[in-house]
Amino acid sequence: MSTTVERYREHCEQDPDIHLFSQAFWLDAVCGAEKWDAVLVEKNGEVVGSMPYYPQRQYGFQLLTMPLLTQLLGPRISYHGIVGLNNRYSHEKAVLSELIEQLPACAMFKQHFHPSVTNWLPFHWQDYRQTTRYTYAIEDISNPQAVFKAFDYGKKYDINKATKQVTIHMDLSAEDFYNYHRLALQKQGKRISYSMELFNRLYQVVYKRDQGRTIYAVDGLGNVHSALFIVWDCHSGYNLISAIDPDYRNSGSFSLLVWRAIQMLSGRVLRFDFEGSMVEGVERSYRKFGATQVPYFCVTKVHSRMLQGLIALRDLCC
Repeated sequence: MSTTVERYREHCEQDPDIHLFSQAFWLDAVCGAEKWDAVLVEKNGEVVGSMPYYPQRQYGFQLLTMPLLTQLLGPRISYHGIVGLNNRYSHEKAVLSELIEQLPACAMFKQHFHPSVTNWLPFHWQDYRQTTRYTYAIEDISNPQAVFKAFDYGKKYDINKATKQVTIHMDLSAEDFYNYHRLALQKQGKRISYSMELFNRLYQVVYKRDQGRTIYAVDGLGNVHSALFIVWDCHSGYNLISAIDPDYRNSGSFSLLVWRAIQMLSGRVLRFDFEGSMVEGVERSYRKFGATQVPYFCVTKVHSRMLQGLIALRDLCC
């Protein structure tokens, strides 16, 4: 294990405000221990800037990309002692520039930045590109009844309908959740994107740390209509995985699960993040929960001309 990773682990232990997906334990689970790295900027013994990354080889190219089941990475900056906008922007420029300089050589870099990162100019100046993506979040779930009141009529109707058909249970095992999601996707002609081994590592660590649970809806005959895998840090809960059996899509169980998850997390975290989607139908469903649209940056740079050509050819053929 590199000394940088060891220092980053210490940094995570000292700073619980680092968001969930950039925590060392999360990266161990989704990447594999010792298969991720980080760049750091330190000043007077304090980490003022950090950015973990996931190096992997695909088709002969070295890539720095997003791990599976990981919504966000990107840089994190400490503003301790920084006063005034001019000083803040100068600090961001210096820290981000140094982080970029430390990144290893690669054919392509691609990361989704946390919504709190609103300044990507130092990346722009180094010829990186940015695309705005969106998630949806309910920013304050401290009063569940107020949250429910903001739901669209259709969501309220689905919840009331589902309460007559299913009961809600907690803690579906890792194996059962994975198999349920895999089979639900198969019914739609799709393949699951992550392995049982990866999911089990993540499941075990979030349960051990009390930072995640499964929640699922079952009818009187024992049929599972839908299931969610919810994870959280000290600020936000995240709907990491939604699994819905298409045979029971109209039962309203997904809406009921979201509502119960919000109730469960209220008092534990302030906000609930639907983990976004750029798919039109999914976006429509999420905003009907009264959620706010939250933009975040997808920052990329393709260093390899050969890879640039392959990407252009792929886009041309699609």
